[in-house]
Amino acid sequence: MLKVLMLSILLFGIVFPSFADCSSSDEIDEYIRLQFKEEKIWTGLSDIGNGEQQLTFLYENPETGSWTIAFYSLKNNQTCIIMVGQSSTHKVTKPKGSKS
Repeated sequence: MLKVLMLSILLFGIVFPSFADCSSSDEIDEYIRLQFKEEKIWTGLSDIGNGEQQLTFLYENPETGSWTIAFYSLKNNQTCIIMVGQSSTHKVTKPKGSKS
């Protein structure tokens, strides 16, 4: 399920980049911190085709549940905000091989 969600998010970012708010990573981090009081909690690297890669960032404010997803293009050296939302929850899973 998580893979499907992340793939959907990745495709949304690739298909609709014109809707994104893009700037340097430092400026985006500062904007998200000031605007939503969110901190980066997750980073993932993905291949997006033609030998190009991008980093995906997930920011969250654990007190309000707000979240933001942004992509960093290694080719263009820019970070783009793709989605913002609210009411985040964390699904707790057992580590692989766990007996408890």
